[in-house]
Amino acid sequence: MGIENRNLLVGTRLVANYKKQTYVCTIEADEDGKTAFVLEDGRRFKSPSAAGSAIMAGQACNGWRFWSVEG
Repeated sequence: MGIENRNLLVGTRLVANYKKQTYVCTIEADEDGKTAFVLEDGRRFKSPSAAGSAIMAGQACNGWRFWSVEG
């Protein structure tokens, strides 16, 4: 199930299952206070779509549908 409320708080964990593997993305704040979507390997992205696309080897991705809020 995709993300409906796009006002995600710092510390929120997002999860996605892709090709039988579970991925986690944590919401953090950059030094300038902007939201960053950080994968477990430390890669940082400006949007959930960019983070999802990185997992999908560069394929276009609607991150709001790809990720779900953990829990």
